[in-house]
Amino acid sequence: MVTAPVLTLLASMTRLQAKKRVRLREPLIATFVIMKAPSGNAELFKSQTLREIPDTARLAMMAFLLTFLFGCLDGLRSLTPPALVCWAAYLGWLHFARTKLAFINHRSTLIVFTVLAVGELIADKLPNAPARTAPVGLIARICLGGACGLGLATSEGISLSFSGLLGSIGALVGAFGGYHSRRLMVSKAHVPDLAVAVVEDAIAIAAGLLILYVGK
Repeated sequence: MVTAPVLTLLASMTRLQAKKRVRLREPLIATFVIMKAPSGNAELFKSQTLREIPDTARLAMMAFLLTFLFGCLDGLRSLTPPALVCWAAYLGWLHFARTKLAFINHRSTLIVFTVLAVGELIADKLPNAPARTAPVGLIARICLGGACGLGLATSEGISLSFSGLLGSIGALVGAFGGYHSRRLMVSKAHVPDLAVAVVEDAIAIAAGLLILYVGK
């Protein structure tokens, strides 16, 4: 039988975890314990615990939104968001220790993805650069967007599968939205293609850093 002191302790732990980080498992555990608790103590525990669930749900929704937006940036520059994830791990904004993605914390991973991202930024300015909506480039963006979503989910403790899906969908939206926006700016507004490309670079880097900083 679950006693009142144990219920009070669990309620305190649940409130602490909800304030520190988005963890969807806490509300589920709380609900399970409420169902199993004696009727006399269930209402006390419910009043102390379920008030935290709306805040946790809002934080989770914010994390999913940021994951989608980060995926959109992958549609602009496929290798910049993965490089930013490595830098966020290096700066302590994301946490992958003791997870399957712990290799992201390695300095060699940071160097490799940074070099690849810089190479992509340079290659994008070349006249024979393929369109981001071409099959190879689009598939790469979908995969890398999903991978970034998995990375953010692993660090934040939210759904891996849903975050990966959001990242991939965001990459699709960013790829086609960025492609048509760039063509429109060049053909209709007569803005030099190089200038538009540089602006896209700045957006991908600055917005990516902002998303990772806000979500840390």
